[in-house]
Amino acid sequence: VGGCSGWAPLGGACLDGHFECARYLLESGATVDVKNEHGSTPLLRACYAGHLECARLLLQSGADVGAVNDMCATPLLGACYKGATAVARLLLDAHADPDQWTRDAETGTALWPLASACARGHPAIVEMLLAAGVGRETMRITLDHAEKRKHPECTRLVRRALEQTESGCTTALDDGPCPSPASTERADAAAPPASASASPLSAAD
Repeated sequence: VGGCSGWAPLGGACLDGHFECARYLLESGATVDVKNEHGSTPLLRACYAGHLECARLLLQSGADVGAVNDMCATPLLGACYKGATAVARLLLDAHADPDQWTRDAETGTALWPLASACARGHPAIVEMLLAAGVGRETMRITLDHAEKRKHPECTRLVRRALEQTESGCTTALDDGPCPSPASTERADAAAPPASASASPLSAAD
């Protein structure tokens, strides 16, 4: 596949959204999680590029939904950063962790899906992630960055979710009265450190 230096054929096909080529390669025995020189799998690049059908094919073939490349990017992080709403939904349905965070290998800054979606102004994805469940500390840090980025709808969604979560409501996106508290709140222990930056995806190559 031309123009795909460092990629096995499957990676190149998914990078450019060539579904039939990708399917043929998988049926011919291609390794679904083959990595390029940056540690990126075909799924990560397909998600970053917004190629829904390729991403679905890879997941159906057993691709690792939480794969992390050498720059600490994940498929969900890439989809959130690029605003690929349908791809993000697909990943969450495949049990991608909405609260997974990593640390940029070059800058040391924390990277996580909610902050990336807010930083780029993708409210539909923000709403999706909040509904899927993120920790309070992640919401607090993300709210600060969302306000600085001046994306009012993203800010509104995160602030409402945080307020409802802190008041004991577990349906973070419900505009109506809160139901009685449930025991489904995510632990905050895995949240990014408070000093972390919400720097978006630095590399998905």
